[in-house]
Amino acid sequence: MSFLKKGLCVGLAALAFGLGIAHHSLEASQYSFEPIVKVFPSGNGIAIWQSYDDSGNFYIQSNLLTSGTWGTPTVISSTSYYTLNHLLAVDAANNAVTTWIGVDSSTGIASLYGVTYRAGSGWGTPELISDSGLDVSDGYVPQYSLHLHDTATGSVALVAWGEYDSTFSFINVFSSSIVYTTLFGWGSWSAPAQASSS
Repeated sequence: MSFLKKGLCVGLAALAFGLGIAHHSLEASQYSFEPIVKVFPSGNGIAIWQSYDDSGNFYIQSNLLTSGTWGTPTVISSTSYYTLNHLLAVDAANNAVTTWIGVDSSTGIASLYGVTYRAGSGWGTPELISDSGLDVSDGYVPQYSLHLHDTATGSVALVAWGEYDSTFSFINVFSSSIVYTTLFGWGSWSAPAQASSS
C-alpha cells in the first residue's frame, strides 16, 4: 500500500516532466501542473494547482486574478506530505473551498485535507477532514467529491470520501461539512459522519 502511494506521487511528477505539461520556473526550481480555475461572481478569478520542487516537496498553490492581473502565488497546503487530487469550489459571495489528498511519506496513509478562502481576508489554515490515521485510498487514486451550495445566510460545503477501517478490512463512505455565514465567516469542518454501512 505504502509503495503504491509513493510510486503514484513520484509517477505524477515523472508524467508531468516526461510529457512536457509541467511549467518549470528556473528561478524557483519548481514544477507546476494540474491547474483548476474558477470565476467568482465578481468577475475575478481563482486558480489552484499542484507544485513539485527540486527538494522533493509536493504542495498545492493558489493565485487570484483581480481586474485581469494575477497576484502572487500562495502555498495553501503543508509541504510535510505528498499532495494529489485537489478540487476547488466557489460560492456566490466570492468565497472558495479547496480540498486535496495528503499522503504521509513515512506511513503511506492518505488523508483528506481542506482549506477555505474568505473574500477580502484570504486563505485560512489547512484542516484534516478525514479520520486521523485511517486511509482514504483504495490503493490507486483516491476518489472523493466536493460540493459548495449557497444558502440564505451564506453557504455550506459538503465533501464525501471512501475510508478504510483500522484493519483495512472495509471501505465505507464518510462525509463532512463546513458552513460560511456572512456574519461569522467560515466555521470548522464537522467530524466525519459515516454515510454507508459496513
